[in-house]
Amino acid sequence: MARTRTPELREWLEERTAHRDSHGIRPWVVWGVGQPLTTPGGDPADRNARALACQCDPRWCAYPDGWVVVIHADAAHMRHLAEASPSVMGYVPYWS
Repeated sequence: MARTRTPELREWLEERTAHRDSHGIRPWVVWGVGQPLTTPGGDPADRNARALACQCDPRWCAYPDGWVVVIHADAAHMRHLAEASPSVMGYVPYWS
């Protein structure tokens, strides 16, 4: 599955990245289909996280087996998790 990012989403991500905490650890909304991503530090997604996933990736909303999780990690770790899992469709910093 290809991960697409619109110019607006990239701009939004850059703005949020500038506000991360001093250790780089922050919550991320991660979404996908099929086998859910399981990792230490993962929390069940709330309604806002699901809405954010739908806004960032409208095609994800159409999948009946879609899942969402909130993960606390730095950007490098999050990128590694997403690239290592074929079921991940996308991720974005989460600000609830």
